[in-house]
Amino acid sequence: MKHTVRAAIGALALIGMGFSLGVMADRLWFSTHTVAVAHDEVRGRLIGDLRETIHLSDDQVASVHEIFSRYQVIVTSAWDDLQPLLDGALDSAFAEINAVLDPDQVEPFHRWFARTHSLPRSLSP
Repeated sequence: MKHTVRAAIGALALIGMGFSLGVMADRLWFSTHTVAVAHDEVRGRLIGDLRETIHLSDDQVASVHEIFSRYQVIVTSAWDDLQPLLDGALDSAFAEINAVLDPDQVEPFHRWFARTHSLPRSLSP
């Protein structure tokens, strides 16, 4: 009996460590890489739109790209500070709205919420 309990605890510990390492890898590598790619894509679209709309020269494109790059650190820092507050407010609003819905309204609301919150946020870093 003692060996079975130890084996179960060991298995749970290994699963927990694997989960923790997976989350850590996601936070440190995958999320950072995805965010960096997203910043580059958004910046590229903005600069491309500016180039078409106001006919930027190549020198102006280079300058605007450098300006965006320089301020991205500030924008990212502000977004990182603000994001938990926004998430908390959205979660609270979601819970309160759920509380006032009729049972037949809950599932359509969840689908709407998932659809509207899966859209790319071009303004978010």
